[in-house]
Amino acid sequence: MISSKKVNIQKNFHIRRHPQIRQDLQDVCEELREKFEKLYTTILKVDPYNCYLEINPDRCIQLDHHELDSHRELSGYRAIDIIHTVEGYREYYRIVYRIIDTDRQKCVEIISFGLHNYAYDLARKRVRNT
Repeated sequence: MISSKKVNIQKNFHIRRHPQIRQDLQDVCEELREKFEKLYTTILKVDPYNCYLEINPDRCIQLDHHELDSHRELSGYRAIDIIHTVEGYREYYRIVYRIIDTDRQKCVEIISFGLHNYAYDLARKRVRNT
């Protein structure tokens, strides 16, 4: 896991979590909760467009991600693709988020985190209720 002592990070974006993200995190395993807090949100603070983090000149992390323009209700949102393997079985998770990047505000709004389809269903519901 990334230690803040080893990594010199310029955090450009503020992270804003949907109030129900707390419940999403309770529904995933401890390893994914820890990665969410220490890795995924750090990468989103630094580079939400490319999901790229340089640890040092010899080591970097880039997460798979994509835009959700084809999803009508989630147009303008993005997703990080996470594959979590447990005892040889792959589980596919998504973090759904939106970037607000203006002269006055640099923010990433995290809408949902969960198993693939469930994360999208949660995000649609939360966007509708906003």
